[in-house]
Amino acid sequence: MSAESVIPYDLVATKMNYWYNCIKNNRNTAAEEAKAEVEQEIKMMEENQDVLVYFSLLEFRHQLMLEELYPNTGAKIEKQYKKLKETRGTRDLNGMLEYYYYFFMGMYYFRQKELVFSLNCYRKAELEIEAIEGDSTEKAEFYFKMAEVYYHMK
Repeated sequence: MSAESVIPYDLVATKMNYWYNCIKNNRNTAAEEAKAEVEQEIKMMEENQDVLVYFSLLEFRHQLMLEELYPNTGAKIEKQYKKLKETRGTRDLNGMLEYYYYFFMGMYYFRQKELVFSLNCYRKAELEIEAIEGDSTEKAEFYFKMAEVYYHMK
């Protein structure tokens, strides 16, 4: 691959942020399009391990969205779950990546009705929530999800 065809990782990360916004807003068609675009560009992106981990996290969150919208996609979410657990086992995450890892795992365990695991993940995510600078809607969503677990635990 020539140096001219290499895409800066920060441009791909920006598109990933757009993809994540589509996911959060349950805009599945836009999310699918953004994912496809990111998948193409990531092949040509300059190497950055954090962006690749972020991509894995968003793939997992994307599957969580699809599972919520179309409940019969359970097999794919299990595959993504295992892939993410492998990624976590081989890398030390910190800050935003650590937050997203535990936040998305909390969402996963909640859907599996594993409320204690979910709450433990959310508590770990809360330790990293300050890494999400200035995004009050992200923090609000986090605390809503955490409250949802407490509600179901009664």
